[in-house]
Amino acid sequence: MFSMRYLGNEDGPAPRLQDIKPEEPKLLLEKVLAGVEALARAGVVHGDLSAYNILIYKEEPWFIDLSEAIRVDRTGTTPWVRLQEASTALSSGMRALQTYFGRFDLLIDAEPFVSKVVQSLDRFEVLR
Repeated sequence: MFSMRYLGNEDGPAPRLQDIKPEEPKLLLEKVLAGVEALARAGVVHGDLSAYNILIYKEEPWFIDLSEAIRVDRTGTTPWVRLQEASTALSSGMRALQTYFGRFDLLIDAEPFVSKVVQSLDRFEVLR
């Protein structure tokens, strides 16, 4: 479900991932990657995934700025084209997240992760 709501409290809005130093960066990375997979299950790939477009609210990641999202589950261009666009966007997002999580000596094994997510989006088996 996509929704618009305020994330924060009376002291201000929830911080961006970019602006925090997590107590448990490995756990947060796992939650972020799980969120990327959850978006994919909904047929969506974030088109501008980075530490700037993830808010942390109550120790959970919230993905924002989905204006560039790729809806792989929609008609329009061919499924193959959408999957290629999704793969490119996701690879770029993984590089951006690696830059952030690399500060905490964490490595994202991006290529197999991107491949797994894109394969999960390939409902018509056009990549096989």
